[in-house]
Amino acid sequence: ETSFAGTWYDFAPGVNPFSAPIQVQRDANADRADMTTHMRYGWRTPTVFGLNSVEWDGSGRLWKYNSALFVDRDGTPRGRYDKMHLVPFGEYVPMGETLPFMSMFTPYEGDYSCKPGANWTRFPLPVGERTYHFACLICYEDSDATLARNYVHPSAEGVDFFVNISNDGWFDGTAEHEQHLAICRFRAVETRRSVARAVNMGISAIIDPDGRVVALPGPTWAESKKVEGIVRGPVPLGTGTTLYARFGDWLPVASWLVILFGGIVRGFLVRRHSVPA
Repeated sequence: ETSFAGTWYDFAPGVNPFSAPIQVQRDANADRADMTTHMRYGWRTPTVFGLNSVEWDGSGRLWKYNSALFVDRDGTPRGRYDKMHLVPFGEYVPMGETLPFMSMFTPYEGDYSCKPGANWTRFPLPVGERTYHFACLICYEDSDATLARNYVHPSAEGVDFFVNISNDGWFDGTAEHEQHLAICRFRAVETRRSVARAVNMGISAIIDPDGRVVALPGPTWAESKKVEGIVRGPVPLGTGTTLYARFGDWLPVASWLVILFGGIVRGFLVRRHSVPA
């Protein structure tokens, strides 16, 4: 996991990224690098990139997405996932077009709202004679139990593991880094799928299907923040379907129904015994 500030990378020949009317300040003199060269002669490994992508619709409107791009070892893009669960005020303004004054509560100037993605993307990862599939959870999508569950539901095509990419540099000096890692462990347990995390400022890690953190860049959680390094280790592959993946939140819903029913019965009994003979 790394970042390249102020640098453009070309994934398609002849595309000029500076021609896109994006409301973000860019350094016009920034070096432009050929990502294919980096991938083919440098890293030589499949890589997931976090990036901002743009598309024009039929009416000429520009839509912005918070995306993850999967590139193979030769530098060829193999798929893009657009984040579906956006963070209010961080990635879009709720009811911004209907209530323009809501932009007063945002941390940025100008319109920065992203459009939520609509596709449940599975990335193919060939290893030997077998092809594995994984899904990417961007930032706080790993706190959305339903989203992760849908990837492993019996009706879905399924994934073998998850990748979580995030920028937690916003919360430098706080316990958010540990909290975010702890939340991500629940997704591993619920789905019985490993999660490989690449997190700017930490905490990058590998989580096994039992929710155990099996690899870190440092000896402890605290010492894995704000450090340079590479997390290396096996990613255990989970199989099968958990009860949660199959039935969802039936347990908490059933628990609330039992509590409600118990409260009604108790109220009826108390009222019955309080009525004078």
